Amino acid sequence: MENDPLVQLYFFPDEKTKYDITGHRGAGWGFGDTIVEVYNDSTQLDPFHELVHVLGYKSGHPPAMLDEGLAVHLSEELGSDAFAGFIGYPGQTLDEVFKVLIRSDRLISIQQLFNYKEIAEAPDVVLAYVQSASFVKFLLKTGGRERFLDLFAGSGPNAIEANEALFEQIYEMSLLEAEKKWMRWLSF
Repeated sequence: MENDPLVQLYFFPDEKTKYDITGHRGAGWGFGDTIVEVYNDSTQLDPFHELVHVLGYKSGHPPAMLDEGLAVHLSEELGSDAFAGFIGYPGQTLDEVFKVLIRSDRLISIQQLFNYKEIAEAPDVVLAYVQSASFVKFLLKTGGRERFLDLFAGSGPNAIEANEALFEQIYEMSLLEAEKKWMRWLSF
């Protein structure tokens, strides 16, 4: 079909080779219509994560929390072991991993997480991925897909105050209020 999206997929044998050729750090990267991944005996990324980024960028370029949170959450929903690989919790669900990490008592405030341009800015990257995915799951399950997609499409990676205002407009609560509701929703 003429309007079907085509996605280019490039595999590299290791992170150094990938970095030398692309200038991008990490094992995976999705941008435009392209997915770049390291694939070898010890690294096989989940097949959905970067695809969610590529398809998501067709509707917007949201803050990293929404972008990465959606990719991790949908990976799990689509049947992938989203927490294997670099996150280091193979075979565990988002909720199981978050229960382990929440005990550490070092959660990142949702406002701070919402304002990162890259998840790598977080002091604990694994926690940031898991927490982002959990919060996105909460938004989707309690506020619905349409609201979330309005936020995803309408926000931008560099517009912190505008993003927060858009969140408040769409969800009719502040990020702090949403964080409190999310914690009650988790009921761990």
